[in-house]
Amino acid sequence: MAMATAASSLYDSHARAHAGEAQSLREERESVHLNRFHNSLKRAVLVHFAAGATSLLDLACGRGGDMHKWVQCDIARVVACDVSSNSLDEAEQRWNSLEPESRGRTRIDWTHADLLSDSGAAAVPTSPTPSHRFDVATCFFALHYFCERRESLARILSVARQRLREGGTFIVCMPSAAMIARYMNVCANEDDDGAWEWDTHAATLALPDGRPRVRFGELIEFAIRGTVVAGHSLEFLAWPSLVEQVARECGFEAVRDWPAELMSAGFDARDDARRSAKHFFPTFDKSVHESWTHVSRLNCMLVFRRLADSQTSSAHFT
Repeated sequence: MAMATAASSLYDSHARAHAGEAQSLREERESVHLNRFHNSLKRAVLVHFAAGATSLLDLACGRGGDMHKWVQCDIARVVACDVSSNSLDEAEQRWNSLEPESRGRTRIDWTHADLLSDSGAAAVPTSPTPSHRFDVATCFFALHYFCERRESLARILSVARQRLREGGTFIVCMPSAAMIARYMNVCANEDDDGAWEWDTHAATLALPDGRPRVRFGELIEFAIRGTVVAGHSLEFLAWPSLVEQVARECGFEAVRDWPAELMSAGFDARDDARRSAKHFFPTFDKSVHESWTHVSRLNCMLVFRRLADSQTSSAHFT
């Protein structure tokens, strides 16, 4: 499938380039604040939206960094998929190295699947539960790799819908192109070739094509110090409005109303209370350089509910 080549290759090459680095980089003195805060938000969202869930599908699971959260949520069966064999091997080794009491009742199937190819999408297992459908699906810090084209984004959303039960929840965490554009419009410098760059203590962001436009296939170059994207990583911009639009076409509805206690865990309760995209709003200690706050605020979460077939007329998921 032609659309699989660029998006999947971009994601897989990034995973292979940083194989084995993630664990040591998480302990870097400054970036550890970023990682801990982001993990706390993912944990809070999972605890709320996966409450009572017995099965979960994780799309683009990487090195399995969320395995402890699945155990904490007492999710019995997890299917974790990724296009990178190296990442899956590392994740499985980490999981198998845990003591049995640290794994609880959670059982994880690590599955290799290129979610943009026909064979890869078919390789995503159904839920190992009587209903054969998952209660929850997640895609953390990976959906933007599928924003090369509308069709590639619709493909992964359709996979999630096909595997979720009616009323099931799809949780997405991604860099927000809307917030990136806001920062770049204020802070970026333009070079002689028209490219925009924003250089801070914590990170460097560059837009090769200049001013970002609300469309698919826009590229951004990230370099976040002390993380697995410390080197320059080329990624696609993910616009929350476009993601929500395609999700609606694929049979999802956005969950806009989050409880106040969840928003207060570290989301922008003032600006995003009624919006589908909830942007991060960290309050780091004063000893942490302020640029880490800006880098964290570039990210957002979205939560979607799977609609019943009778509630949608889209052809994407058929």
